[in-house]
Amino acid sequence: MPEGSTGPLSSEAPLVAAPQETIVVDRPERPTPFPPFPVSAAERGVETLSRFAGPVAFFLALGGIVWLIAK
Repeated sequence: MPEGSTGPLSSEAPLVAAPQETIVVDRPERPTPFPPFPVSAAERGVETLSRFAGPVAFFLALGGIVWLIAK
């Protein structure tokens, strides 16, 4: 492949990874009064809300149709 192509690497190309000492984690420079919010808790919250959102929307729509017919 020509130089600069985005094709696959040859089997002779060495695999290079950064040493663990060079990995930098972004942290706020000043401490905050709140601990970091765990991602797993956010995912559980979104799953819980989405589990109830469908039935709530269904019953609201059904109630609206009944209200329009009864009116």
